[in-house]
Amino acid sequence: MSLLLPLLFWGGAIFVGHKVGEPKHRAGWLWGLLLGWVGVIIVACLGPAGEARR
Repeated sequence: MSLLLPLLFWGGAIFVGHKVGEPKHRAGWLWGLLLGWVGVIIVACLGPAGEARR
């Protein structure tokens, strides 16, 4: 039970990172996986990827 809450917290960061990075054509799930909620904030602040600007 004590391991479930941190896993849900980390899984939430992966899910939200994916949803934020998807319209920007970025791998937001990876940012969420590696950096957690800090990665989600970074993806949210980044602009669209190079191919998406054209």
